[in-house]
Amino acid sequence: MDGKLTQKESSNFVGFSQKRKEHVTPYKIAVVCLINQMCILRYKIRPNAYLCKGERGITIKPQHLRDFYLLTLKLIHCPDLAFTELHKLLTGKQYQLMPELLANYEKLCDKILVKKIDGLMDTINNLNKMLIDLPGQMSPLVNKSSPVGLFLRRMMLHFDKLSFPQTILVFEAFERYVREGREQVEKDKGFVVDRILTLRENVNTSTPESANTGSGSVSKNQMDITSEKMDDDEMDISEEEKTAGDDGEGIFKQPTAINTPYTSKVNFDKTLPLLSQLTIGQDTKKVEKWDPGAIWSRKQAELFISQQAMFLLNNPQQALPPPVLQERLQQILKHNPEHAEAYYLSYLNCLRVNEFCGALENLYHYFDRSNTLLNHEDKPKGLRFAALNLGILYAHFGHKEEALRALREAIALAHEVSDNQCLQHIQAWYYKLIGNEKIMEKQMERSILKSSDLNLHFLTSFGLLSFSRFASSMGTKPSLVFELLHKSDLLNFHYDITDLMANSYATKAGLWNMYGKTEMASLMSQMLLHLDLKDPTIGLTCYNGESVCLAICNVTSRFIEEGEFHLANIVLNHAKERFPQEKSWQLVEQLLVFTQALYQRQWLEAQRAVDQIAAHDKIESKLRRAELLIERENFREAMETVNSLFESENERMGALHRTRALILPGKATMCESNKCDRMPMIRKYGHEKPVDRSACTGSAAVNHFMKAVTTGSEFYLNYYSCMATIEHAKLLYDKGFTNQALRLMEEGIVTVLAHGTSYDQASALYFYLVCEANSIQETNGPMRVDAIMEIVKTLERVKDTFKRLGVVHKIQSIVFLQAMLCEDVGKTSELYKYSLEFRKLDELNNGC
Repeated sequence: MDGKLTQKESSNFVGFSQKRKEHVTPYKIAVVCLINQMCILRYKIRPNAYLCKGERGITIKPQHLRDFYLLTLKLIHCPDLAFTELHKLLTGKQYQLMPELLANYEKLCDKILVKKIDGLMDTINNLNKMLIDLPGQMSPLVNKSSPVGLFLRRMMLHFDKLSFPQTILVFEAFERYVREGREQVEKDKGFVVDRILTLRENVNTSTPESANTGSGSVSKNQMDITSEKMDDDEMDISEEEKTAGDDGEGIFKQPTAINTPYTSKVNFDKTLPLLSQLTIGQDTKKVEKWDPGAIWSRKQAELFISQQAMFLLNNPQQALPPPVLQERLQQILKHNPEHAEAYYLSYLNCLRVNEFCGALENLYHYFDRSNTLLNHEDKPKGLRFAALNLGILYAHFGHKEEALRALREAIALAHEVSDNQCLQHIQAWYYKLIGNEKIMEKQMERSILKSSDLNLHFLTSFGLLSFSRFASSMGTKPSLVFELLHKSDLLNFHYDITDLMANSYATKAGLWNMYGKTEMASLMSQMLLHLDLKDPTIGLTCYNGESVCLAICNVTSRFIEEGEFHLANIVLNHAKERFPQEKSWQLVEQLLVFTQALYQRQWLEAQRAVDQIAAHDKIESKLRRAELLIERENFREAMETVNSLFESENERMGALHRTRALILPGKATMCESNKCDRMPMIRKYGHEKPVDRSACTGSAAVNHFMKAVTTGSEFYLNYYSCMATIEHAKLLYDKGFTNQALRLMEEGIVTVLAHGTSYDQASALYFYLVCEANSIQETNGPMRVDAIMEIVKTLERVKDTFKRLGVVHKIQSIVFLQAMLCEDVGKTSELYKYSLEFRKLDELNNGC
């Protein structure tokens, strides 16, 4: 399959639009019956309307009219539905229809089945009365130029063209459609009732009536259609039929001649709450059951393709599942072989499941067929956009060289005819693939200015978003970066560019995370989640773009940082259900597993999580592996891991990853050189151990920390600069420079307490209290006692944080420090309290 048209296929396109015609199907006849009965009801509410003897006037609520109009538009534009799906639409909660309309619709279907061909022909012939002025009326019931009027006129025209044998075949198909559909509806009703009765028996076993209730099955003789003759002009509605309607569960009563065994024994009002406990089928996603033999018209195919394409862009979950959508597209192409847009939707469907061969084949088919229908002047335009889409396809699957070759071909074709709009679309992808920072900056600026001159607002906003990300990676001031985003927001809101509007919020959240302002990042993510981007007028009930998934993942990451692992799991499960095919939540899921395992010292579980992270982000995986090795006190291997990261991924590493990678070997070097506990204890004044003040032992660690501070300051990574400063302070403390360490801690601890993770906050606060306790040992008097006890009190908060995070192994060090401080100031009762707590923790750890 090379995607090229054969001679036979090409000949099918010539004059196809002239040969295309409307088909009379059982589904369309059922829709005609529904419209017919609504027109009769509307006629009866008009002034001076003729009413039969004994017939009372009726009223139609505005809600019923509105729902009927919306339902009619859906029915005449969608492809043929199965009878069960049509029944659900008529009786469901989405559209509230008049009970009289439903009863009359059923009676008209019964009449056609009874009178056979005569009933069908009478129904079609009566449609003309709805389109003409009736006696004493100012306007017809249906406007000829309205969508419903055009539908009825087409039905009359093509029904009149049918031969008598074809008319017989249409009636037989309609008869099978109604009879088999009603049988299926009754089976579904009996199944639901059986499940309800089973649940009632389990819930309330003391009620014998429910146990003796019938099974709800309907015999064949009970489903026979009554042979009572009905007149066109005398469709009187009895009192019992007028009350028949929507019972709230999508099942309306049949005519009184049809009695089911369960209607007199089951009180549906009492069983409604039990319906929520039913699980009918494993797939909870509702997919309409369309008639496999449905004939798709051109208009129906165009509406379906446009709706599904819009869903794939804005809400993939609302679109049909990939296999079902592919089946529908095959049906469309069977009846509309010239419809090239169906191949493009199939191409998007293949991209959805990352199927390269299918996507490439459908893309070839689309442009081959679309170019065949173009005139000679427009064919070059199709070729250059074909090359552009081919480049996008290769870029999507990571084939960079092939993508660049396709884009260069598209540029050459666009230059031949000076197609500036196509050139701007190409350039938006080209500067993303070249990777040269100097060339990228110039091309992005040129692309933004040219797109603005050409009024290409989407490309202008997209260029501003891309340029803001590029500027942040090059160390531009945050104020200038957010100014670019502000300009993009103005375009997005002015021209209602929904996709880029959401991407802007996601970009802001990512930038705030990079700059270390986690609260602002969380705020941007929550603003995106509360942003109302739905559009019910086009059927978009909810916006579920990739940026929304990133916002949910950002909220999950914030919960992980705060130690709220239960809430993080809840939000993560929501992301799984809402975005089953996205990869971003999979990375966050493994980070959650790794964080919990690291805190609880479950090394094997943490190692498995690191291996899983490597499938999504190799750089992040190596950084987490280094953290794990440091916790396991395997410092030499941790440094080798970071060094291999710099060797293999140096070009791909951004400023954020580079700063983190510089801190980790510094920590490993410091711990290995000092062989000290990473939770420092207080040094009793006058009883220190000899301190080696030579600079050689910690020079390598200082070098790493200073590089991290410099890189963080250059790229405005304030949080990680402070973390590197705190690690440097720990090194100074280990070398005996307590006062200098305290000064460095005072510089960095405020930022960590304001924006850091709960673990970093607790660790930094603990070390700050250690430094402060050592600094006040030289003082005497009651002020010293009060200061020491205040430190002991603050350590309780640190201990509670570690308990909440599950970091049990560090609580023992905190309790020991509290006991030493209480002993130092002579607080005997507090000393005994913390000594007992330390003993219990020691026994617990030794027991484990």
